[in-house]
Amino acid sequence: MATTAGAFDRTDVFALRDQRTITGSLGRQWADIFARRDRHQTAATMPRLHRTTVLLPIGDQSIDLAYSSCDPGLPQWAGSVLQSLSERWGVQPGWDSYSASPTSLQLVVKLLNILSALLQEDSPAPQITPLADGGVQAEWHQQEQDLEVVVPALENPTYYYFHGRTSEEEEAGLNANWARVQNLINRLG
Repeated sequence: MATTAGAFDRTDVFALRDQRTITGSLGRQWADIFARRDRHQTAATMPRLHRTTVLLPIGDQSIDLAYSSCDPGLPQWAGSVLQSLSERWGVQPGWDSYSASPTSLQLVVKLLNILSALLQEDSPAPQITPLADGGVQAEWHQQEQDLEVVVPALENPTYYYFHGRTSEEEEAGLNANWARVQNLINRLG
């Protein structure tokens, strides 16, 4: 039976990805992870905000991941990502039979927010892999292409891309190459 304990209690992991101030009498609107990135709201067309919680089993514990969206459901890729995360989470110190740190919930949140901003509704879903330093990465291996979005514990997020047929290879910081990584994801599908 799944339990909720210690650091694994209810976590608003997808909270406050975009903070947008709407002028006029509308006040402040919040968009959480898995929300459509470029919604333009007006007084005449205020979409209803849906708040959903996903119970993510991690070993013999569980985490409640709360998110808000103007859409009633998750994007197509989200279910696969959350399942991969649940199956691959590094729970205990030394989970890799060496000296790996447990997967950091804060770094998982960071990766999920990055994916929400990078991916479209129908983007191919990556697999999630824990890192020995407590970080996580999303990886795609499709059509002779490898793409990794890496969120390490002590460094800024990066990406790595390799195309097997053309030998094109690149690695750089994610923040300065946002549009490039979105283009690479689109090439995968």
